[in-house]
Amino acid sequence: MSLHTFFPRKNSVFYSEEGAFFSHPARLTLNSGIFTLKRGEKIGEPTAAIAVIFGPLWVSLYGDRHLIDRIARPENGKPYHFDLPDTAGLVAGGHNKALALLSRCGDAGEADILQLRLLHEPPEQLMADFDPLPKSPEREQLIQHGRRLAFASGKKRAVAAALAGDRQTGLDAIRQSLLLLPSPEAQPHISTARPATGRIAILGDMSLAQCRHYRVTQKVEQFENLGFSVSLYELADTAALLPALEEFEFLIIYRLPLLPRLHEVIERARTFGLPLVYETDDLLFCPSAFPGPRVDYDQSFTRQEYAELEVMPPLYAAALRCCEYAIASTAPLAKAISEAHQTAHVFVHENGLGAPHNNAIDELVGRKQKPDAPFTLFYGSGTKAQQSDFTALADASLAPLMQQQPALRLTLAGYMDIPASLAPFGDRITVLPFSTLDAYWAALATADLNLAPLSRSQFNDSKSAIKWLEAAMLGIPTLASATPGFRSAITDGENGLLCENWADWQDKIAHYADNRAALTPLAQKAFETATTRFSTDALTQNLARFVGSIRAG
Repeated sequence: MSLHTFFPRKNSVFYSEEGAFFSHPARLTLNSGIFTLKRGEKIGEPTAAIAVIFGPLWVSLYGDRHLIDRIARPENGKPYHFDLPDTAGLVAGGHNKALALLSRCGDAGEADILQLRLLHEPPEQLMADFDPLPKSPEREQLIQHGRRLAFASGKKRAVAAALAGDRQTGLDAIRQSLLLLPSPEAQPHISTARPATGRIAILGDMSLAQCRHYRVTQKVEQFENLGFSVSLYELADTAALLPALEEFEFLIIYRLPLLPRLHEVIERARTFGLPLVYETDDLLFCPSAFPGPRVDYDQSFTRQEYAELEVMPPLYAAALRCCEYAIASTAPLAKAISEAHQTAHVFVHENGLGAPHNNAIDELVGRKQKPDAPFTLFYGSGTKAQQSDFTALADASLAPLMQQQPALRLTLAGYMDIPASLAPFGDRITVLPFSTLDAYWAALATADLNLAPLSRSQFNDSKSAIKWLEAAMLGIPTLASATPGFRSAITDGENGLLCENWADWQDKIAHYADNRAALTPLAQKAFETATTRFSTDALTQNLARFVGSIRAG
């Protein structure tokens, strides 16, 4: 026996066109990622022509121009390992040889020809060639794989255009790629009463720690408080999700663009009327709002990453339009969703407190510095997209203040580049790289005043008041920009402070640095608001109303 390792693009076939090899029945086996050719018993005349075809989707065994066996490839993209009997008399052949052999193998050979063509020809030009094939699992695999390849090719062109500075061409290219996916939104939803199984699935983007914490982990806690069981899936897990879909009452799709894998899930859900809920906490689906100017992102965010964000809004919008229900984290975001998808039932479910917050409250409240300690400002960033706001605040207010007040201290936590204007005060600045929420909250708990600058924009106006919330739960007052999100949580001068423009910040910080005691009633009222309006119980009850609406249809 000899082990051959290769990619099908280079070696597509092992074959013998003449001479006795073995008799039927013959078969292929797959064990631990290794394909093996098993001889058949010697019954009747020996087979004269043998071909083992290795394609991107499956391996086929032909004997005397007839399909004998076919095994799905377990790990697409990885090399094949083929254990070949030493006495088999087979030789390796490339793409052209494989096509020549398959051309004489009837309908079965046509499916193999198409999967091999996917290795060497533009996939978008092959989509129409799949239609004439007889309906079969292989045909569906070819269509699915072809769509994925064609979509990836179109997305690559879109990103390249954006990277070259032509975002509009990139957006047009990504919209063209969407045409490869039959539109689930145009298909009538099967209005079938779903059984109250008490099971819910969330398929989402789990890559952003803060988003995952507030919109996924916290929601699991709230659903469990209502007696539900929640299963979590990422886009790479769709193979496991697809056969399980019928077990759930509804599926929440969180913060995902309409890529082929998600499209396949939606198509499957449509076949038996599974209610679909799209959830987002940002205005990702609006090209005029997202991703915002390049300058908003810190230096570690590459041009390639930014170009990818530039072409994504149509994909988020398409995913949203596939769902009958939507969950938004703020009222302005809910309004934007309703405008983008006028037939959706839209619910507002705010960010709030969960078990980790409650643990932090028990552990950290009251750990503020001594009254005679230097007055400490805190600024934290959980994303790379807030750099320009902090730089504007530093240049307009923080640097002049630190120049005027030598005792003033500043703690910075999370993702950011230190603005040049603050460089002279490095010995009074504590920098904490982004790590865990517990570490972040521990640093925040020792501050006198939390800073939450946010410039006004269509995107920012849809964001929530998480920075206020996390400080409020620890009894730390917040000075924030007067965006709709912060206005919804803060009553200026009662449970926090608001600034209409950058010029206001310096005066307000200076005032409270000289009158620290005046912050105490603000902190107390902020704590009260956070632990009542944004409590786990309040959020759980809001989610109960949402579930009731879905069950009622």
